[in-house]
Amino acid sequence: MPAYRDLYDMVKRMIEGEEKKVEEIEREMREEIEREFEEPLYTRSEENEKIYYVIDVPFLDPNTLYVKVENKKIELKCEDKMKRKHSLLIHVKEDISSYDVQVIRNKGFIKLVLLRRTS
Repeated sequence: MPAYRDLYDMVKRMIEGEEKKVEEIEREMREEIEREFEEPLYTRSEENEKIYYVIDVPFLDPNTLYVKVENKKIELKCEDKMKRKHSLLIHVKEDISSYDVQVIRNKGFIKLVLLRRTS
């Protein structure tokens, strides 16, 4: 009888150890996926004197949108309706201090329009 109990305990400990490893891997993967979604996808296009940035933030909460434009970078921070925070830092080739910036929000998309100032 004791040999059976020892074997049972040994198998149980091995299974519990494997379950802990699987839970740890699952937690690490979940954290990695969440980090991937912190930085939203964006597209850049140019047309004449305008530069467009279209940024994809699904379920955007428009009340939390923060855009800061300075020198050669654009900083964007916001939250979605599920309270996940998103942040994006875009480095720009041009000095954008000579541009007027317009922010347009539209169903999960943020459109930044940089229009060159006319002197």
